[in-house]
Amino acid sequence: METNPQARIGHYQMHITEIRNQIIDAAYADDPSAHIWKKAWSDLLKLYGLDRWPCNLYEPWLAAALLAPVCYWLVLRMGTPAQSIQWGSETGLFFFSVILWQPFVEELCFRGVLQGMLLERTKHQPVLRPLTLANLFTGTLFALAHLLTHTWLWALGIFWVSLLFGYARERTRSLYPAVFLHSYCNAGYFLLLAF
Repeated sequence: METNPQARIGHYQMHITEIRNQIIDAAYADDPSAHIWKKAWSDLLKLYGLDRWPCNLYEPWLAAALLAPVCYWLVLRMGTPAQSIQWGSETGLFFFSVILWQPFVEELCFRGVLQGMLLERTKHQPVLRPLTLANLFTGTLFALAHLLTHTWLWALGIFWVSLLFGYARERTRSLYPAVFLHSYCNAGYFLLLAF
């Protein structure tokens, strides 16, 4: 096996794809219309960015995407008083929800479904390089949705971070980096309030 990290990830991705196809084949083995269902399922996973694990994670944009929220947290920390969090079962459930559940569901809805369909319709048309129309529209809706629970200043910050999520989705053609970045940002937000 090659020692190049990207080649290894590509090799593992090929095996993951084979395993996924075997599972789909087994699920539809007795169905006469199995090829139609298998194709529809594969197309749906591809549209939502769930069909692949990203291979190109060794790029400068990812380092910037990990550093940008830290700067944002530090600025917010200057104007936000720390709140004492009593760690208990409710806090653990809240932490699980904020760090794992909400990022996955929000990214699936916004970057997976909405941005995936917009990318398909707009043919990845750039508005401001490297931002596409689909990313700008999705980021705007994402920020507006957060106005329900945050101030307009927070929503503005969420808009910029949302563009990073969308860029990660488009650059890697996978939803997983956007989910990871979203979880990372939510963890920082949660810990910002705690300490």
